Amino acid sequence: YGQLTDKGKQALYRVGAFLRHLYVRHLRYLPEDWSEAEDVYVRATDHVRTHHSALSLLLGLYPSPHRAPGLPPPVIHTMPPGKEYLYPSDNCPQQLKLWLAEVEADGALAGDIRALREKYPKVAEWMDSYPGATSKDVWSAPPLQAVHDTFTVMLAHGMALPAGVTTATIDDLERVLARQFYHPYQRSEPLQRLVSGRLLWDLSRHLDAAVGGAVRPRFV
Repeated sequence: YGQLTDKGKQALYRVGAFLRHLYVRHLRYLPEDWSEAEDVYVRATDHVRTHHSALSLLLGLYPSPHRAPGLPPPVIHTMPPGKEYLYPSDNCPQQLKLWLAEVEADGALAGDIRALREKYPKVAEWMDSYPGATSKDVWSAPPLQAVHDTFTVMLAHGMALPAGVTTATIDDLERVLARQFYHPYQRSEPLQRLVSGRLLWDLSRHLDAAVGGAVRPRFV
């Protein structure tokens, strides 16, 4: 898995600062200061980059002057990969079945990927060399995403892109990835329920516990 770069940390810090302006200063929904570690419940996927993302955002939301002296680092709560619901997972057979049905029903998607490979043969070569790459049509998502993410990071950090790769190339890759990953969820209400239902259940569970006094977090 890729990791969060310094630019990524800075971007998440700015997001946290924006949330502070909105929820602390403007709406006055959150307290001005973070006084006790138990006041905050932090949830992330179990990857180093997402832990860094959560911590960077919290630094923007509650910078040093607004944290109690000696406040320990927050505990980042995670779920085992097989039970994770913060990203689409093929560990749910029904979710995978519905997603595959939507992908296969999208007749334009395979054509888009083939056209992408023909337009950018070097990109196709990199995709084929990706570990585990087995198909050149709808099953090209992992290697396609890896190539796209690499180009995006290089561009963000001012690195020279490989010969023949431009911002238009990156836009083309992103368009196909978005179609493959997100359009099935836009078209299928059962998929939407499967993906969002577990997250909403977890949020409501914590809110009920907080209202009932069973837990301390003032915000999640």
